[in-house]
Amino acid sequence: MLLTGHTDGVNAVALTPDGHTALTGSSDNTAIVWDLTDPDNPRKRATLTGHTGWVYSVTLTPDGHTALTGSQDRTAILWDLTNPARPVRRATLTGHTDSIRTVALTPDGRPTPH
Repeated sequence: MLLTGHTDGVNAVALTPDGHTALTGSSDNTAIVWDLTDPDNPRKRATLTGHTGWVYSVTLTPDGHTALTGSQDRTAILWDLTNPARPVRRATLTGHTDSIRTVALTPDGRPTPH
């Protein structure tokens, strides 16, 4: 399976446990949500924009309804993907003094301390 859509290198990949949804983070400052239900025909569901630096880290809740992205811009963004065609930025987490290279969520979608 080949996923094409980013304009620069991919730094991070996350999958839901059922393998039907993927999230990729890139040096093009975006993350992309992918529908992998049909492995022979993967589809881009949405492009998540909002970071001003490379996206280094991504994670998804098991149901694929919530995502968290971490960036070179020292922010993490919490995304609501309930409607994958229209992702909603729920929160921008600020205050870090360096790039965010690792992110994690609890199964119910809350950010965890790292």
